Amino acid sequence: MIVEYNDDTHTYTIDGERVWSVTQILERAGVINRAFYKPEHAERGVYVHGYAARAFTNKLSGDDIFPEHDGFCHAVNRATIDLREQYLPEKTIAEALVADKDGRYAGRCDLILETPDGESIIIEIKTGHAQPWAKLQAAAYAKAARAGRAAVLEVREDGTYRFMYVDVCKEFTEFERLMDIANGVGKYTDASPQASAEVENMYGQLMDLDDKRAKVLQELEDDVEKLKLELRSAQEALALAAKPYLDQEAQLRKQMQRLLEANPDARTRSCYTQTRYQPKVVDATQLPREFMCPDMKAIRSAVGKIGVFNPVPGVELLPKVSLVIRAPTKQ
Repeated sequence: MIVEYNDDTHTYTIDGERVWSVTQILERAGVINRAFYKPEHAERGVYVHGYAARAFTNKLSGDDIFPEHDGFCHAVNRATIDLREQYLPEKTIAEALVADKDGRYAGRCDLILETPDGESIIIEIKTGHAQPWAKLQAAAYAKAARAGRAAVLEVREDGTYRFMYVDVCKEFTEFERLMDIANGVGKYTDASPQASAEVENMYGQLMDLDDKRAKVLQELEDDVEKLKLELRSAQEALALAAKPYLDQEAQLRKQMQRLLEANPDARTRSCYTQTRYQPKVVDATQLPREFMCPDMKAIRSAVGKIGVFNPVPGVELLPKVSLVIRAPTKQ
């Protein structure tokens, strides 16, 4: 079987007979709608796929990384290292032509990894959020290449990646159903343009939902980063506010050390610094009912039990550090 691809017409032939590509089948079945793709997405995909092909086949050079695609390149690099450690491939084929003569289709899969045990793994690379049809595409390539396993590698702009295994039998069964649709012998035929439009419209809605999902996830990630910054700022502010009291405690400890050094014969049972908190009502409207007077005695008692990390609402704690020296008990 001789498989050829004409780059000028973007067509495939098997033994001289023209056949459909996998993506053409998915387009004719209404699964892929090119109207939702932007030119910059296609340009990005071409570059990242070329970079991945060179990365997996050890053909990278210092001129391969462009700043605008830096995140995707880092994701490819991480995936390359992890997949090599996991599968230990003896051979890696990039941009491989595959074809199924009985199914009358062909295509160019991104990667084929050949493992030491003789197994072939098809890997289809997608930039950004992989669409649902990516698994159908990988399964079709796996069947054409007679590979037992397939996966979709999703590389992202933030430098991360996701490796999704494909149930080849399940996805290829769905692909065969779509081939029937594309050939006009399935449920939606060329004589039923309304049904085909419905399929295309449903897929468009699905892509819109995927975009919204990606947008929500990005907003959540932004919120998490914002909260991290706020937490870091709060920690820095707390450390700055606590510094005078820590300095005061350090001074008292030095004073205590000097007293002990000046009186070496003095006998003490213990010597330590002690911090007590003096309450100051800053907002009486927030005080609980039992402190409404406000009963400073009750507040002092509560503060002594609660401590600095859970103050009484409406009360500000003012630390007062003092030096406590206790004499030894009489024997």
